[in-house]
Amino acid sequence: MAQPIGLDKVAELRPSINYDQVEIDQLARLLENLRDSDLVDLLNGILEDGCDAGSAILEKMNNEKTRQGIENLVRFLSIAGNLDPRILKALSDGLGGAAEALDRSDPPSLRQLFKKARTPEVRRSLDIVLSLAFRIGKSR
Repeated sequence: MAQPIGLDKVAELRPSINYDQVEIDQLARLLENLRDSDLVDLLNGILEDGCDAGSAILEKMNNEKTRQGIENLVRFLSIAGNLDPRILKALSDGLGGAAEALDRSDPPSLRQLFKKARTPEVRRSLDIVLSLAFRIGKSR
């Protein structure tokens, strides 16, 4: 059985490790977090039991929610791979603007909203949202 390496052993190894102090500290924090979250026991168990542990994990994962999650992940990655990077940048910028709006304590007045709606940027964004809604509705 593999013996776990204690943090005191990591300190002893520091002079022989060819990393700077920041990287060594990050490694030590990673080991502490693994130990605290009981993942070290899981990883050691997988390494010791080999295929048996892998089979047990796969058996636990063999359920409808896991399969659906994997299918959704594959779909999401497929969509992300086909998106024009400009769309992702626009979405990222838009989410940043939405976060700023969430931080405002007072809601905008109707006059402020109508004034903003007259800008080309808002009209362009509304066109994108309405085009998306149209395609979603059409696909149903």
